[in-house]
Parts: sequence; structure tokens; C-alpha cells
Amino acid sequence: MLCPPRRRSPVLAVLAGALALLFCAPAHAAPPALTPSVVGENPDTGDVFRFAQAVGVDPLDGSVFVGDQYSGRIRKFSPSGTPLLTFAALGKHAEPGRLNVVGGVAVDRSKHVYVLDSDNDRVSVFSAVDGRYLTSFGDRSIFFLFPAGKARPDHGIAASGLTVFQATPRSAIKVYVADGGNSRLEQFTLDPGTLTPAGPPRINAGLKLRWPQGVGVNPSGRLAYVADDQHHRVVVIDTRTMRSVRSVGDFGNGPGQFNAPYDVSIDNADPSRMYVADNLNGEVDVFDANTLEYVGALGGNGNRIGTFAIVRAVASGAGRAGGVLVGDSLNNRIQVVDRDGRVTHAWGVAGRSPGYVTRARGVAFTPDGGLAAADTFDHRVELFTGAGAYDGQYGPPGRTGFAAPSDGIDRFLLPESIAYDGDGDLWVADTGNHRVKRIDPDGTVNWISPEDVVIRPRSIAADEAGNAYVADDGQAAVLRITPAGAVSVLRGDLPGAAAVAVTRGVFPGVYAATDDRIVSFVSPCSVAMSATTPCLATL
Repeated sequence: MLCPPRRRSPVLAVLAGALALLFCAPAHAAPPALTPSVVGENPDTGDVFRFAQAVGVDPLDGSVFVGDQYSGRIRKFSPSGTPLLTFAALGKHAEPGRLNVVGGVAVDRSKHVYVLDSDNDRVSVFSAVDGRYLTSFGDRSIFFLFPAGKARPDHGIAASGLTVFQATPRSAIKVYVADGGNSRLEQFTLDPGTLTPAGPPRINAGLKLRWPQGVGVNPSGRLAYVADDQHHRVVVIDTRTMRSVRSVGDFGNGPGQFNAPYDVSIDNADPSRMYVADNLNGEVDVFDANTLEYVGALGGNGNRIGTFAIVRAVASGAGRAGGVLVGDSLNNRIQVVDRDGRVTHAWGVAGRSPGYVTRARGVAFTPDGGLAAADTFDHRVELFTGAGAYDGQYGPPGRTGFAAPSDGIDRFLLPESIAYDGDGDLWVADTGNHRVKRIDPDGTVNWISPEDVVIRPRSIAADEAGNAYVADDGQAAVLRITPAGAVSVLRGDLPGAAAVAVTRGVFPGVYAATDDRIVSFVSPCSVAMSATTPCLATL
């Protein structure tokens, strides 16, 4: 809290007095009591998914582990879909036990879960019994797992993959990582005591892969099958020599063809089958794992049970019955399909459907006392009543319920901040599209910033007169937008401009947060806002 100092210059005295009126309560005033509450749906329900990116199966009891990309969580289910356990959490700074982008999940025969924490270029290991974090290995000197994703502002979604082979609970543990950025397959043999590599990885020799994303191993452990994503094929590698022995597939949507295959799994039936997550064709392609002869396809693009929308993960069940578990990623669910092609179980609640939020980064009260949320990773603005009930959204939903990212006039890409002005118009920092939009009370976009005027708006605020103020990180500036749409720079030397706020009352002002300071645009010389130097101060 900033309160007036005992001695100060005349100019700063006025500024300090304004701040005192705005921020300094009497010493005897008690803060109001606050009652915690939640608006929207419960985000931690056991079967809520926000893009089921990876699936692993316990080879002993058939438990299913799902890597949920946008929540950074791993969820454990019974073979029929009963929620059993949730562990790990979202973390952006490589904290132990936390994940950012989940690239793959696999389970050994010694009750360990291996998670490819792609954004942090490492493999994290957890207990399959209670979800306890155990250890991790890898860094950028070994992996380059997420280069395609890093080019996308929504941190998605290509993130490589992994699998584990262990013949018995006492056997050696081998971890295979499809390293997308380095375009290679890596084989690690783990020390059984530390669960970290006993030496450097073995790498496939003489094989040109392009963005490999998923990998599976046959029941004997002698062959690894790699989803060579950008070559639209599956490559089979001898795990003893790490050399290619054959491949199958090319680009297309016909029998035996792929469109960006993302994962591979081999079941334990006799003969073994290979299941390929044919990502953009929305299906799972089935082959004889020994001959690579095409058997058929499961699914097809759709949102009904038995169809898929973006197939990012496949895993085979425990035992010799065969079949496959499908990460039906865009539909936010898991489907279990037996060897005859019948769906035996399906579960999942879309954590991106109306009423849910995913990594929301902005919130504002609506003029009628409700709440609006910048639902950042669902690319929309959601509206709630004062009681917390879902009340609509801006950003038209697609067939799976959330707004797909787009640059259309009524769409958003990673909106990070929202604010209402005195006229009841909603201002939106459409961050990923590098623009600002204003929406009138009936939902019509009535103004949009011209191209290249706003670069990376991180925060937005508005005053009663209808002006908007934007923290534009891309230009290291705070911008002012008038009701008529005129854009001016209030200050342009603010690297890391990430937040802006407006105060109202006798001394209105604009406050901006940067990497290392708070800058105050306060007007002690006039009630009106001013961009002149005498009316600026740095706190």
C-alpha cells in the first residue's frame, strides 16, 4: 500500500495525495469478510479432460492412465473407466512432479508411470499406485521434444511420444522416446534403483525421420514401431541394432494411408496387431504387426461414440485379448475398442465445453452484476450470471463445444484480458491474433484494431468515458484507444508490459505493470487523462 510520506516535493505531494485517496484506508477500518466461491464447472472431476493427449495401460491390471495436455494432470481409471486417482499438476518452470505439455504416458511392470514432460524436455516418473513423484531425467542436451509446439502461442499440440518395455517385474526397463525435434528414436536402459538412465541413449542409425511423434514396442521387445508423422508412415526398427527393417504407409486417406500419424501401439494377441492413431483422418488404422498387412480402420471423423475427432493416442490393453484404447482427443474422451471393432467402454467429460474454462487469464464483472471470463485456451469469452450459472459465450462453438482458434472477426486466439467500459461495451485483448476488439451489449463486434497497430496485447482496461488502455507487450508500450477508435501510445519504453488497470474517482489514473516496475499515468494537474511528461510517475 502506498501512503503519503511525511516530506515530499509539491508535485509529488499531489500525486501522493491522490494515491492516498485511492488506496489508503483509515487504520481502524477492518477489511470486509470474503467467502471463497467457484464460478463455472468443477475442474477436478475425475473424468474431465482438456485434450487427452496420451494414454498408457498398466500391463498387469489394465488400469488406464491418461495424460491431459492442457491441465497438466495424469488421471488413472479402471479398465472400464471408473476414476481412481489424479496426480501431477500444471507447472511452467520444471518444478519436480509438475508438468506442462504432456507428450506421452507409459507404464512398466514394476508399477511406475513414465510421462513425457515435453515442454521441459524430460521424462518424469511417478508411482502407478498412489501417483507419488519419484524422479525425472533428460534436458535440452538430450531431447528437443517440443519445437513445433513452441512456435504456437497456445502451446500445442505436437509434443513427441514414448513407450516402455519390461518383460517381467524384475527385468531391465527400457524407455523409448520419439524425439520430434531431433527427428530420431532414442532407447534408454534404466538403472533399476534410481529409475534414471544407466548410460547415454542408443539412437536409430541411418534413418531419416521427420517429426516422429509416437512409438510402440511388440510383445517380445525386439521391434519398435515409430509414427513418422510428417512422412505419413510407420517405420519398424530393430531394437538390438536400432536400424530400420521396414515401413508402411504414405500420405492419403485410403486403406493403408495416413495423414500425420501420431501414435502406435501393438497388442498382445496372437497374431499381434498394430494400431495407428491416424490423427487428421480421424481414425485408427489396424495392421498385422508381423507382416504389416492392412486389416481395416476404426472410427472416422465425428463426435458420436464409435467415431473420433483428432486421434492423438492409442494404447493396447493388458492380457492377450487384444484391442485398443483410443485417445479421442478433440472429443475429450477415451474409447475402448475390442479386437472385433466394438466399442466396449467410453468415458470423458469435455473440460472445454460450455461452463468450463481452460487456463483462463482474465475476468471482469458484467454491467448487470454477472461475470465474464477470458477463457484463454478455449479461445472464447464466457459469461456467467451473478449466481455462477453459465450464461453464454463470445466465440462461436464448434461441434465439440468450445471455440476453435481462428482470426475471423467473431473469433479469438488466446484472449488474455477483458474489460467493460462505461457504455457497457466489452473490450477484449485478442492476444494470439494481435488485435483488440470491442463488443457491444448484444454481442456484435463494433470495432477491431487495424492490422499491425496492436502487436501482443496482454492486458486491457477501460474507463467510464469509453476509452480503453492496453498493455502491449509486443511494442513494450501502453496504448490508449478512444471511443472513436483512435489509437495513441501513452508510453513506449515498457518492456514486459503485461498488466494495466484504471482507477476512477476524483483522481482517475492508469497503472501499468512491467517486468520490473509499476508505472503510474496519473494526472494531478487535471481530472482528464494526460500523456504529457509532468503527469507521469514511476512507482
